[in-house]
Amino acid sequence: MNENAERVELTDIIASNRNEYADKTADRILAAGYRKPRTITTVEELDALPVESAVLSDMGNVYIKDIDLDDPTAIWWVTAGAVSEFPSIAITLPATILWEPAT
Repeated sequence: MNENAERVELTDIIASNRNEYADKTADRILAAGYRKPRTITTVEELDALPVESAVLSDMGNVYIKDIDLDDPTAIWWVTAGAVSEFPSIAITLPATILWEPAT
């Protein structure tokens, strides 16, 4: 869904509740899928994310968490167009979580 479509959907939800209490409006907004983006501030928080999580670094790079098939305990991050893998310490923080797989 693009940003404009999300805004229209959110506006429709709010407008449909003009005469209702604010908590009911908030419930409907949350039910529609809104979640405040989480911010990661430590390497330990990065390491705790599930494999395939995507984050946006403070420098504007997107990284996806991966594992080394030869050593499943090794944590690596890959980014589009890069041949290299990066350790968690290489990601500039704070970072915003863009996506997490269902656990």
